[in-house]
This record gives sequence, C-alpha cells and structure tokens, in this order.
Amino acid sequence: MKKLKSRTKLITILIMLISLIGCKDNIFLAKMLRKPKPQAKPYKVEHYKQNIADNKYTLVKADTQKLFGKTGELTKAVAKTYPCFKPAKAFSQAKIKADGSTIIKIYYDKIEVSGISLNKSELVLNVDKTEPLKATISPSNALNKKISWTSSDTAVATVDKNGKVTAVKKGKATISATTADGKKTATCIMTVTDTGSVKPVDAEGFVEITPPKGAIEPKDGKIGATVEDKNYYKGVFVANRKVKLSPYKIAETEVTYKLWKEVYDWATTGAGKNKGYVFANAGRKGSKSDGSGMTENHPVTYVSWRDVIVWCNAYTEKTKGEDDCVYRDSSDKILRDSTKAVENLIDITKMKGKKGYRLPTEAEWEYAARWQGSKEENAIQFGSAWLTKLNYLSGASADYNSTEASKEVAWYRANSESKTHEVGTTEKANGSGLYDMSGNVWEWCFDRIGSWDEDPTGSDSEYTVAGVVTDPLGVSAGSDRVGRGGGWDGSAEDCSVGFRDDGSPYDANGGLGFRLSCTP
Repeated sequence: MKKLKSRTKLITILIMLISLIGCKDNIFLAKMLRKPKPQAKPYKVEHYKQNIADNKYTLVKADTQKLFGKTGELTKAVAKTYPCFKPAKAFSQAKIKADGSTIIKIYYDKIEVSGISLNKSELVLNVDKTEPLKATISPSNALNKKISWTSSDTAVATVDKNGKVTAVKKGKATISATTADGKKTATCIMTVTDTGSVKPVDAEGFVEITPPKGAIEPKDGKIGATVEDKNYYKGVFVANRKVKLSPYKIAETEVTYKLWKEVYDWATTGAGKNKGYVFANAGRKGSKSDGSGMTENHPVTYVSWRDVIVWCNAYTEKTKGEDDCVYRDSSDKILRDSTKAVENLIDITKMKGKKGYRLPTEAEWEYAARWQGSKEENAIQFGSAWLTKLNYLSGASADYNSTEASKEVAWYRANSESKTHEVGTTEKANGSGLYDMSGNVWEWCFDRIGSWDEDPTGSDSEYTVAGVVTDPLGVSAGSDRVGRGGGWDGSAEDCSVGFRDDGSPYDANGGLGFRLSCTP
C-alpha cells in the first residue's frame, strides 16, 4: 500500500514538472513569433497667422510644436487660441510617416472690423473748448483697431489723432472716425458756439473770463428794456456799437478791509515803506453811521480812485514784483503817490502786457455783471452771448421791481439795514460766479467819464480796429471816473446792471469801494 502511494506521488511530481517545462516553451515561442513594437516618431504642427497688410499667412515660429506619435497613426493636432484670430478652416489630421517628416499646418484668419460707433452723435462746444470723442470698434477682438480722425471744416473745429476735438470758431463741422480695416465710419455733428466762458474761482479768488471771439453787439440793434430811456441806464453795450474784449480775470468779491490794510501797512510801515508809497486816505471797515459791527471782511470804504490806483501798484509790487505794476507815467515810473492827480499822469500805453492788479474797465465790469453764457432767461442776445437785461440786478431772477428777487443778490436800501455787509454773503452769486456786483458798495472802474449821462461811445475812434471797439477805456475828456453797481444805501434801480454813475477821482466816502481785475 505504501509503495503504491509513493509511486502515485512520483507520477504527480513528474506531471507537474512536464507542465512547467511546457509553459516556459510557450512563452518563449510567443516572444519569438510577436511582431516588432512600433517606435514613437517626431512630427510637427505649424501655426500660421494672417497678416494685416497683405492678408497672407506667416508662420508663427515660436508656436511651432514638435510632437511624438506612432508611425502610421493619425497626428494629434489642436488649434490654439490667439487673440484677434480664429482658425481659418478645419485641418486634416495626417498619418505619421515612418521617418517622422509629417507636418500639419493650421491657418488662422484675422478677426476683421465689422463696425465703429462714437460715444456722441452730436456735440456742442464753445470756442476754445475741447472734448475727447471715444470710438468703439466692433467686434471688440478685431485685430486692426487703427482709426483715422478728420474734420469736415478745420476752420470751425479740429480733431487730433486721439479724437480730441477743439472748437475754433462759430459754425458747424462733421467729425469722422474711420477704421483702417474695412473703412467703416462713424460721425459726430459738431456745433461751435461763441458765448464766451468763465472759469471757476481760483486760489487767489479770481474768475477768468473769456469773452466771445466775435463782437459783443445787440442782436438787431435792440438792447432791451431799461429803467429809464437815459444814457446812464443803458450800460456800455449800446445799439450800433460793436465791442470786443480780451480775456481777463476779475475778483469774486469786493476788496475787503483786511486785504486793503495788509497791503497798506506793507507799503507805509512795513517792508515796502521805502518804496515811496503815499495815500490820501487810510480806508475804513465798511460803513455804518456809528461804525459798530464792522469787521475786516466788510468791503473797504473811504478810498478814492487815486488811492486805489496806487494801492493796486503796491499790491502788485508786494506779491508779484515791480515789473508787473500796471499804472505808470510816460517815463515808465510807477505811480506811488495818491495825493497827486495820478489820473493825469497815467500813460495807458504802459499798461499793455502787464499782469499786475488793476481796476476793471467799465466794459469788463459790465460784461462780468451781465454774462449768462447761453442761458436765455431774463437776458438779451449780444452776438452769440446772452447778457442780463439792463433793468435787472446782477444775477437776479426778476427785474428791479421785484424786491424778493433783488434781495437774493444785493445788499441795498431794502435789506441792508443802512450798512455794508461782509463780502460774498448774499444768497446768490451772478452768472459769472461773482458776488455783490449789485449793491453793498459802489465799485470804481478805470474809465474816464465826462458826465453821468454821457454817451459811452464818445471816444470809440481811439479803440476801433476793423470796425470793432476793442478794449475801450472810456472817453478821453473829463476828469471824473466811472462807478458801477450801486450800494447799500441806494435803490434797486441804482443797483441795476445798466446804471452808470461818476465820481471825482479824489472822492472817498462810505459808499465807495472797488473790485480787482488783472490780465491772465
């Protein structure tokens, strides 16, 4: 029995050994019969972008790809994403050659402009003003976004390469933006007005006024209603008179006692005391019968026209230097003594080009008091500008008969309580952003006036250029000087923008003050 079991085990072992040997032979045989495994071969994918200039395609070398695949298989090539381009068409996937020389080329067309639009189809600008136009290209991912800008009339308006439009003179022009790609065009109708402009108050307390480039003259010769049919209620922009003013600055408020005293002290006892300044009057804080309640911010009063001329030179010399002093005699000597008749010494030819402080001319004063730009309400058209009607107070919403409207813009008999008030404290400023152009104190102007009812055109021939009275300085005869605006003790009629008054250049009283001006 034992022998039989041993014999059975032996047979089993032999069978297992024979099986193992047979299995190894099969693996070896399979290896011998299997085909060689294909090796990965390199192939190229090239990307070509369309040119802007000639629409041909150029290889993008930096984006040429070197990929690997098995011989005989299809390549694996995928289009890339390029800004402003799109794949031109589907490309064929080639089989990889045995030597790896397969090249797949992918072409990309530029995205073309389909349209252009502007942010404004119409634009209104005043002469010398600028504004940028913004062009939008469609689609936003178009390749060639170059634009050319043109104006149909460069005498009216110009446009630069960036779309900034400049108004040149009154009229109309078409501003066009045209694409380099496809020649698509968008337009804006440009209307240029000539109403003049006013810049906001600057750090020194001045507004800069640019009058119209054209003449200031009443449309159809009509100056509108006046308080009375008298020359002294008609202002200086009268019928049959064309006036042109150069740009100028004018103070937001009347000169305060504080500023007056600061300059007066500098000139008489301070650093400027050796300059030779002499004043006939020291000035006072505002005006009230008993003098109470007057502060440094009230307008200076009790100053004569002569005092003001000399003070303007002192203020200029103190802050800007003597080269800019405006008022000089024929020998170019700066006028520094108001006890003398400086009105007879001033050489007006020496005033030109000087940037120092000065009195406004009467035309400058009135234009600043009446200017409303393109606002037609309560105004009369003069050239391209609209000026407040002559029987209104400066900045008022109704004529002088309206106490309510007059009180909003002026300190005068109806609301002043028989005294001056601190400057700039009325409810409203006028159209130029100025306060107290009506009421508080009368304001000296530079101009000479023969009498208070004198026609302001008497010496126009001295200032006329090509038929236009340019920067007039008043009549040439007479000793008095102009006062405008009315005061705290006057009627609403006297505070109207058309009312003209006169005073002796040596007058100094509680109703007289002044406002500064200068040339930009």
